[in-house]
Amino acid sequence: MPRPSSRKTNLSTVRATVNDWLRADGRLREELGVSVVTQDMIAAVLGVSRSYVQAVELGKRPLPDGLAESAGRLLGVDPRWILGPPDDAPVTRTGKPWHSDAFRRAWSKATCFPKSPFTGKDRAQLGIIHQSIRREVEGILSALRYRHDGKRHSRALLAAVEQVKRDMRAS
Repeated sequence: MPRPSSRKTNLSTVRATVNDWLRADGRLREELGVSVVTQDMIAAVLGVSRSYVQAVELGKRPLPDGLAESAGRLLGVDPRWILGPPDDAPVTRTGKPWHSDAFRRAWSKATCFPKSPFTGKDRAQLGIIHQSIRREVEGILSALRYRHDGKRHSRALLAAVEQVKRDMRAS
């Protein structure tokens, strides 16, 4: 009997369904600037390696609640469904059936800058990079707060990181 923490999640089902929608709907592909959602894309947003995403999809590694939350935000599906039994039909956070429009809205919100001059694939890739950088800055900020020793250079670096964080919130 497999351990509960390492059982297969619904992440691979979600990604396969999204890719079916993208293959079938040229308008959706054009609007989002992606023709397929890869493990690399999901890994970049979650701040993990592609091999970790693959291991999660195969049920070899657990998917922590925080990563399920981020994946749900990216794909427009309830994170509890990602972690839940595969027999249930996928739903959005509001409990409504999950559909391509919910994915489109979530993907656009999670991967795109609202005032970006980029379009299509460039805009989607820029958003994925932005999410990855945000996780890195939050990690640096957390480490600085934990190790802050009151020295002048530490305060200057902490202030710079805080400014970057404010700028990211504004975008």
